[in-house]
Amino acid sequence: MTKRNEIDALRNLSGDIWNVAVDEYAKGYLKRRDLLKYAALIGLTGFAASQGLGFSGQARAAAAGGTVRVGLGQPTKAIDPVTVTDPASIGVLSQVGEYLILDDPKDGLHPKLALSWEADETAKRWTFKLRPGVKFHDGRTVTAKDVVASFERLVDPNSGSSALSAYKGILSKGGAK
Repeated sequence: MTKRNEIDALRNLSGDIWNVAVDEYAKGYLKRRDLLKYAALIGLTGFAASQGLGFSGQARAAAAGGTVRVGLGQPTKAIDPVTVTDPASIGVLSQVGEYLILDDPKDGLHPKLALSWEADETAKRWTFKLRPGVKFHDGRTVTAKDVVASFERLVDPNSGSSALSAYKGILSKGGAK
């Protein structure tokens, strides 16, 4: 399989983290070995092997009540969702966190924590309806205030946020209510 065909096949897999990795691989920023690390972190190795992409291993379904073992890379520092950039930390966060909405390059936006969203007539103000009954690990219910606090940290220039450039010109500190 040529690298171009491999990249086209990889792009059909969904997920923001995966798509960033594939883009970096296509541009030559990632070596194949690093791309495999991303795949392992987000659980795609079994699927990729079945597609003839040269990955080793085979996916198996665990029996009910069984044990699932997952090999993850070592995060490079304390895991903070606002500042992480390394694949190992992103892999951990992907297993325990939730997106407001998920952007699938093939099928568009999918509701996750948000059930629905709509823009005002200028498309400058967006309103999200949150899925009810979502809980934090400590049993506390997720509220709109929690989502606002998350966005405020993401766009705070003093937070060290890795998302500042993505929100530049779109959302700034104090802009989420």
